[in-house]
Amino acid sequence: MKIEHIEKISEYLGIVESISADIRHSNSDDLLLFRGQNVDEPLLPKIAREYEDTKVYGNPYLYDLFTYEGMMLEDFKRRSRPNLTKEPISDWDWLTVAQHHGMHTRLLDWTENPLVGLFFARDPVMGNQHRVIWILRIGRKEIITPTKKTNPFGISRTQVFMPNIVSTRLVPQAGWFTIHKHNSKKDKFIALENNTKFKKLLTKVIVNKNITDMMKHLDLCGINSASLFADLDGLCKHINVKKVLHNRYFVRMPESKKSKKALKRDEAKSRHAP
Repeated sequence: MKIEHIEKISEYLGIVESISADIRHSNSDDLLLFRGQNVDEPLLPKIAREYEDTKVYGNPYLYDLFTYEGMMLEDFKRRSRPNLTKEPISDWDWLTVAQHHGMHTRLLDWTENPLVGLFFARDPVMGNQHRVIWILRIGRKEIITPTKKTNPFGISRTQVFMPNIVSTRLVPQAGWFTIHKHNSKKDKFIALENNTKFKKLLTKVIVNKNITDMMKHLDLCGINSASLFADLDGLCKHINVKKVLHNRYFVRMPESKKSKKALKRDEAKSRHAP
């Protein structure tokens, strides 16, 4: 696994281009996927993160993770139907819908758009946590095609899949998923960066600077809440963020004592101008 550090969006895109060029020059058909995180946490699906956190504090469970995961999905199927415009045709689609609306599943979100990946690293963090963008270079043999005949809970290894478009948000977000294998003996999922098959395929990009300026550049490129979440919630969130990003007065700092004096002289002239 490679680790890179960036302070500018141009540095990030330079890393992406370098990996893309290597794919082209090697005549490979590998695919690049991106995942932005506002905290530097392991690449584990939601259901695993919650389960591991609870075990740390010694709270016992009535069921193992695999059993309770199935119970959660069955409960979602029973209760969600009145709110669905179209019923999913397979458990792959059911998992996609549940993940999309916030339920804890064995899926982990990715995108094939590097700028969308950067966008999802934007939210404020507490303390000294770093924002990170993960880049996954994946071979076609690791991509699985979901069908009615394949069971997402019976996979023999962690794989990647492109979901059916069960939500309009999946289109602008260019969404993909990794679906993680559950280790029944240890009752846990293995983080992607600790998976021997995936570790060498990952690049971890650490954002060392405030991401505000990067968000301005993304907005200029049409990457914002309004475009990625095509509903009124997304629009309102975009307007709230835009108020902060674009209504901030920029003060140019003087580069030297001479320029500082010149700045004061210009300010004095402007005050006495008719």
